[in-house]
Amino acid sequence: MLPVVIDMAGDSVPNIRFNVAKALEQIGKLCNKACFTITILPVLNTLEDDTDRDVMYFAKSSKENLIAFFA
Repeated sequence: MLPVVIDMAGDSVPNIRFNVAKALEQIGKLCNKACFTITILPVLNTLEDDTDRDVMYFAKSSKENLIAFFA
């Protein structure tokens, strides 16, 4: 499921992208720290720089929650 969600991170529709960020938070809690660092974190970093405010918000929130989860 993770590859499909990551592919959707480049969708042109902002609602899809912010739902990707939310989904990555849930999937990230099922992965190990290496998977988070190598696969999920770069996508969240990219979404954090999105042009849409909602995408940026959910990416930042998901990233912060996962960093705290793995701390």
